[in-house]
Amino acid sequence: MADLPSRELFNEDRYLRTFPDVAQAVRDGRLPSAYDHWALYGRFELAARQRVADSSFLLEVPDEGVEGFDASIARKPIEGVLAVVFKGEMIYARLDDDSINTDLVLIQDSKEIPFEPWTLSVPKRYEFDISDNSDLIVDGKYKVKGPSLSVNTVRGRKVPGSPTLEITVEESDPAYRMTFAKPMIVEGASAPLSFRAKIATRGANANLIVKFTNLDTKKTKVHTLEFDQEFNGTAAGGFQTVDITAPEGISNIAVDTSIDYFRCAESSSEAPPCLLIQDLHLSEPAQEEPSDHTSKPEALEGHWVQAKADVNRGGFDGIPDVYWDENAYWPGDARRFFIRLGENTTVLMTKPVEVASHFFDEGFYKERNPDLELSHIDAYSHYLLTGWKEFRNPNPEFRVREYLLRHPDVEAAGTEPLIHYANLGVRQSRSLGSFDEKLNEIWDRSGKTMPDGEQAAIFARAQDMMVPMSIINSRKIAVFVVPEHDSMSGGIFSFFSIADHARSTRHLHGYDVLVMTRPNPLGLTYVRASAFRNSHTVLRLEQLRLFAEVSELQIHIPEYATVDFVRSLSPELMKYILRRDRVHINVMNQNIRKMPNADVFRDLRRISTSIGQSVSHNRFFTQELADYYSLPTLLLPAYTDLSQYPRLDAEHKENIIIYSSDDARYRRAVLNRLEQLDDYKLIEIKDMTFEIYMDLATRCRFSVTFGEGFDGYVAQPMYQGGIGFALYNDEFFPDASFKKFENFFTTEEEMIEQIVPTIRRLEADRRRYVALNKALRAKWDKLYRLDDYVARIVKVMNNEYELFPAGSSNTPSGPLGLG
Repeated sequence: MADLPSRELFNEDRYLRTFPDVAQAVRDGRLPSAYDHWALYGRFELAARQRVADSSFLLEVPDEGVEGFDASIARKPIEGVLAVVFKGEMIYARLDDDSINTDLVLIQDSKEIPFEPWTLSVPKRYEFDISDNSDLIVDGKYKVKGPSLSVNTVRGRKVPGSPTLEITVEESDPAYRMTFAKPMIVEGASAPLSFRAKIATRGANANLIVKFTNLDTKKTKVHTLEFDQEFNGTAAGGFQTVDITAPEGISNIAVDTSIDYFRCAESSSEAPPCLLIQDLHLSEPAQEEPSDHTSKPEALEGHWVQAKADVNRGGFDGIPDVYWDENAYWPGDARRFFIRLGENTTVLMTKPVEVASHFFDEGFYKERNPDLELSHIDAYSHYLLTGWKEFRNPNPEFRVREYLLRHPDVEAAGTEPLIHYANLGVRQSRSLGSFDEKLNEIWDRSGKTMPDGEQAAIFARAQDMMVPMSIINSRKIAVFVVPEHDSMSGGIFSFFSIADHARSTRHLHGYDVLVMTRPNPLGLTYVRASAFRNSHTVLRLEQLRLFAEVSELQIHIPEYATVDFVRSLSPELMKYILRRDRVHINVMNQNIRKMPNADVFRDLRRISTSIGQSVSHNRFFTQELADYYSLPTLLLPAYTDLSQYPRLDAEHKENIIIYSSDDARYRRAVLNRLEQLDDYKLIEIKDMTFEIYMDLATRCRFSVTFGEGFDGYVAQPMYQGGIGFALYNDEFFPDASFKKFENFFTTEEEMIEQIVPTIRRLEADRRRYVALNKALRAKWDKLYRLDDYVARIVKVMNNEYELFPAGSSNTPSGPLGLG
């Protein structure tokens, strides 16, 4: 909130009087102050018309003598433009000395209007000379000692700011008139003068007498104003404002100031009564005269230019009255104005434009439009100038094309849709055409009602209708169990990949393949994995009971799902499994850190004829682990076929660094270092489809994994021609030879300190970059091949394990060859 006006400029009392709910919240202690509510909530609610007020809550600030001046009227400051002023159909701009020879242009719709030189004079001010009026004329007797007069002190205390006179009177004094000795004289005034002052009284009854004298005709005009007892000059009581305009047509004038004192008012104060007069002066309004293109403004520093807006433009002619109602801004207010100086352009923040700005998401706009060059224009100005015409959306919920489609009156008027929605559409409950809203419309159009119920129940019913009846009587079925959430991860991708290849190689093992979500208390499930390409209809495990003819059953379970698997089975499904002739369970051990203790498999052994494990990393494929878990073991490395994604050469890579969402203790420190690379864009791989991820993996120059290290966040960008960084570890890397590569770090400290220097070193030396990528790919190609991957899947389906726990025989025995 550093850009907000200070508390001193906020009218707290007016805000509390206007909004009783805020006042109550402050009294109850739920809010510290009215200002805090305004800063955090109120200003946005006011902008969106959720709160309505008839005046501003900011105190007026001197405007440097220029009516309408607002230093923040431009969305983004343009160097060289010191101020912009709106006045009717005229727009004025003040330029600094370095910009006077640069063409400033007003842009309205597609029309460009050049600014022209213009001269501005400031209001003239004639001060009341206190030094010449230290004595008062009392009842017409000159130099007779009258009331006590103090300058810039009140009750003996100094008064900062405007000149202040304190006139102390005695309670016993009779009524009399006091007149300042010297009148204020102005000669050659070109406009009617105004007598201005602030007055107050503390316990004294009096009138202020102002006499204007035409020095040419000697005609006079007298004005009388009573000192109001409500104004006592304190912080609470304030001052009474005096603004009296002199008669017109007087160029030479004298102004006499007098006070008629009557008597003392009743007061509980022990201090003597007094009268206060502050900031007494005469003011002559500014005169606006077009420049002759040669003279320079002398009354105001800087160089002023002007442009006349085209009031007939903006697409508002002929709009029905219902479009702009009487409580809304009139059409002229909603026109968009831009100024351009040199290459820099910005929108002018008229009130409707300012209201709409609260609905604009700058971060979203930049992220969705990476093709934009915004060095000479800010994102909001770009959107209002051209972005909306190109159907670039201002925030995630507002779709320009959809809003115009739904509201042809807005499109016909040529109105920018976000300004319309923010100022009128919200109050008129105009539709945005959200996804759910359109779904309801589609169902309504069909004459049917959208099914009502929990999402899981709807998915379950859809699964019932999508059971593959072609294999309903199959005698051999293999089930791949997947998590109940439709999400993206390397593990989930791998499960579907294995199932896909198992299905395509059925002729080599004889099993029909199903993908099913694991049982869970909430009944969560889904029908199709949406994050990557696949052809599997996802069923729920309970539907396995529909396949009544199965005699041989395989269940492939992720390692983390084995713990509660048996306990989550319904009694009916448990009975179904136990009644099969052969049941084999394969534990898909893809992450040794998630693999439970060996005794967890006791329940799995009770419901199966045999059990084994497939491991995805070479380091897990050991006799030691086979013995520990007492499980026959097969190496099944994760493999991703990237042949359909063309790689990108180093010279075409973009300055993008992608990184995994894994949580590691050194993650924040590494990211802090990477964020110092101002020329790179950092993108977290999270909540995106595999297609989007592969697009980034192909375009990025570097990637970083905070997970296993030897994983897809390194491998896939590497296969696409990039370089991935990781922290080496003995668990997931195949062997220690990988430590020799400069993109793999042996300690957290080394990774934190060296990742940026390594990036700079590789980007500066293309040969080094390409050589490293080539060496890494050669290393990976020795470990992973598609033909080997498919062959190992067939081995899993045929239960052809390669390592056997000590004491068991590797000779096939029993119904599945594993006794």
